Amino acid sequence: MIKQIRLPCGLNKNGNVVYIEDVKNGLGCECICPGCKQSLIAKNSGKKREHHFAHLNIVDCEHGFQSAVHYMAKELFLEMQYFKFIKNGKPVQYKIDFVALETKIDNIIPDIIVTCDGKSFIVEIYVTHAVDDEKKLKIRNMGISAIEIDLSRFKNDLIDKEMLKTELCRIENFTWVYDADVDLIEQKRSVIQNYGR
Repeated sequence: MIKQIRLPCGLNKNGNVVYIEDVKNGLGCECICPGCKQSLIAKNSGKKREHHFAHLNIVDCEHGFQSAVHYMAKELFLEMQYFKFIKNGKPVQYKIDFVALETKIDNIIPDIIVTCDGKSFIVEIYVTHAVDDEKKLKIRNMGISAIEIDLSRFKNDLIDKEMLKTELCRIENFTWVYDADVDLIEQKRSVIQNYGR
């Protein structure tokens, strides 16, 4: 039996993320699923269940929730002013200058590229699939620092915009995929050691 998934957001006819509290109930929301692009209904007038989006027709949509969380996270990054993460064992915070979504670099398309103080970071959102070894190698070869934000514990659970905003800023959810600064330090150390000989 196909399980009906509850989605935390939908896409409107312009392809923009919309939240349950901002749309009409039922088919009046005029939304589609971020994963399979099928019609959604807004369930935002009931009192027994959390408000959510559901597919109009029950479909086997295995990527709907993951896609919804990805869309929400990317949208929230556009609103963020600061980027916080752990660097050399200490929390750091950078002012965000620019955010690009789904922009191709070399032969990969990162979820998000954040530019802070002239330095770019790749940000990958992990809901169901972590960054694999092949992508890690491509990132390392490009020499661009990359961070993964782990949201996998929310798999198929409802998460609203405010909860996700908090999770995107929790340092515990960040893992370095590749730190270009560490590589640069190692290269300098190697040059110094070789020069000393």
